[in-house]
Amino acid sequence: MVGGGGLPLGFIRGYFADRKLFKLKGQVSKTPRPDLFLALINLHRDRGEMDAAAAVAKRGASRYPDHPTLARTRDEIESQERANEIDRIRRRIESYPNQILYARLADLYRGSGMLEEAMQVCEAGIANFPNYGGAHLILGQICIEKGDAEGARKHIEKATELDSYNYMALKLLAQVYMQLERPADAAARLQEILYFAPGDEAVTQLLIEAKGAAGEPVGDLQAAAAAAPAAADAPKAPRGAIPGEGRATLLSRDRQARAKGKVLGDHIATFRQIEGVSGAILVDNYGLVIASDIAMEVEEELAGAMITNIFRTTSQSAEDMGIGSFSEGLIEGDSGHIHVIGVGEMVLAVFAAPETKAGMLHQAVMDFVTKVKAM
Repeated sequence: MVGGGGLPLGFIRGYFADRKLFKLKGQVSKTPRPDLFLALINLHRDRGEMDAAAAVAKRGASRYPDHPTLARTRDEIESQERANEIDRIRRRIESYPNQILYARLADLYRGSGMLEEAMQVCEAGIANFPNYGGAHLILGQICIEKGDAEGARKHIEKATELDSYNYMALKLLAQVYMQLERPADAAARLQEILYFAPGDEAVTQLLIEAKGAAGEPVGDLQAAAAAAPAAADAPKAPRGAIPGEGRATLLSRDRQARAKGKVLGDHIATFRQIEGVSGAILVDNYGLVIASDIAMEVEEELAGAMITNIFRTTSQSAEDMGIGSFSEGLIEGDSGHIHVIGVGEMVLAVFAAPETKAGMLHQAVMDFVTKVKAM
């Protein structure tokens, strides 16, 4: 059936629906009232645009935290998103189990208040991938929620033992040490963070508090962080080292994941075929290096920790500002750029010279994402 002028009715309906959406977005931007937020959320839902509905719900609830309908709508959408993601990841684990999926599934269960299920998934993940710290970190978080600080300490210490540059684990362990009245240990952990995340204001403030509680002078915190005992023996990456010669394509630390790691390593090495690209690294949400192809003189784990910290901080800031979720960004420097992209439960960083052709790099990134999702 066609409408006036021979246009299909479906086209006409779509045109007016798009106009309605455009108009409502403008109204929310100009006059962000709760009723307009709700109308926009419902319109996105009707169109099947659940990611957009979730983003608007978060913005609305953040702007009007005491509005019960907005808060309830946000919670309903987030709950449904978690349920859908849980089902998706469970199916993926059945077809190809890996360490990241176990940690992601456990974290989703924990976020849904399903602590027993989360613990079971963590235990299964540890049994299959004993050298991965993400599951221990989540078990530590569960212990904190249960009020078991000593249990949390044991699990989170294990997470930091397996991954010494895990920002989240180090920060959480410092907070647990403070609960256990071990401020000197807390200060030492916080100094380790400032080694690879210098200038982190939240960590710096926690360090001041920990040092004060331990009776230690605050002094120059950046100098203290640079001299942190845990980082003293670690090789430092020289300035401008990433474009250097000599590479290591190293992959998953767990035997059961080596086959997949080798494939990821082969995929990530293809970035060097683009003129101006000097390397790339793939990390999980907890900072573990999954695959890399970077200069031999660059400390792989430190680079992974920095990339994870950048991605996590930017993502949180984007949500706090109500501009939606962060998935891709560009860090520009005097001698090169770092392209940071979310890839499912992982983060990819590609190091490139300023003259690298953006179109070619973008296509290579999209090809890589497609290959990873197909695994």
